[in-house]
Amino acid sequence: MIRDENVLWLRLLRSRITDPVTTYEAYDQLFQMMSPVPTDYWITPGTAPFLQHRAVFDDTAYNFRLRAKRAIVKGRFQKNGIGYVRFDELPLFAAIYKKEPDHMGPLEWKFYDLLNHEGPMTIGMIKELTGMYVKDITPVLHKLQSAFIVFEDQKDNDWERSWYLIENEFPEVDLQQWTMDSALRTAFVRFLMMNVFADAGMARSFYNIPAKRAEEVFLALVEDGIAVPALFDGRSGYVMKSDLELLEGSEQKIKRSVYAINRNDFLVRSNEHLLKNAPGTAASGTMYHLLIDGKFQGTVEGGFKFGPHIVENVRVDLPEAEALARKVEILDAVAVVLDPELSAPKRYNGVERT
Repeated sequence: MIRDENVLWLRLLRSRITDPVTTYEAYDQLFQMMSPVPTDYWITPGTAPFLQHRAVFDDTAYNFRLRAKRAIVKGRFQKNGIGYVRFDELPLFAAIYKKEPDHMGPLEWKFYDLLNHEGPMTIGMIKELTGMYVKDITPVLHKLQSAFIVFEDQKDNDWERSWYLIENEFPEVDLQQWTMDSALRTAFVRFLMMNVFADAGMARSFYNIPAKRAEEVFLALVEDGIAVPALFDGRSGYVMKSDLELLEGSEQKIKRSVYAINRNDFLVRSNEHLLKNAPGTAASGTMYHLLIDGKFQGTVEGGFKFGPHIVENVRVDLPEAEALARKVEILDAVAVVLDPELSAPKRYNGVERT
């Protein structure tokens, strides 16, 4: 039987939160393992993605440079949301997320013909040629993007971005390279490695595929001798067969730590189905989740604003004495992501701060 503590210890180790990467090479590998990588939950449009708390350098700036030279590219993946993947892995994720062209109507094909004959165009140029409103143009481009027919060239923070046909801009890219089965197996091995333990609910939360399909992929990995069934925190799921000896071995000591994690983070998205019902105040929602000693054990509650944010409460799911003893440590972790001079929490565990 695997030890829950060992799963949490190895998850923290592999996710590099407690031991941030120091080299670009290590970061690139981590980015690949956590792909697709969305931007922060609340961010200025056009900002590059980052892996929060996981690098000693400014990885937003690093990814900005990678994006400018198309080493990482923007697409629509989980829940049709924006995310980034390595350019050379576009075929892998296209196999998982591509919406087939037969779901498109005459308007989508009109845009296809326009980009094919006129070349790359911004939304402003399309508006000028077609006479359509921006609010009507954008959904069509998003649908084509979901079909992996067009590519949005997000080189910087400029609002006016060019849209290209993938087949014209990247003729060397074979979007038929992977089958969905082989792509899902590859993605799930990464997912299982990073989470250490995973189940169909977690995979559904992160990849936005049906839980039944996710279970089939896990069972295929078991049949291939890659994964084995396991029980963690009272839930049935799977671990890598190669991790079994370590997870069943002597108990590993989890490093004491507190991190405020944004809602689009890999670990949060992997556990979204478990965290979405985390209690908040009646008038506010969850801004960040608190990862305390490897477990999600609290939230920062309030609302994001263009300006100082409204932070209503820092709620901690710890025994009362421990929550009080670690108050400074926990508020310091919140201060890393929310400037205490501008967005100080009003309450800690429901008690007004003085």
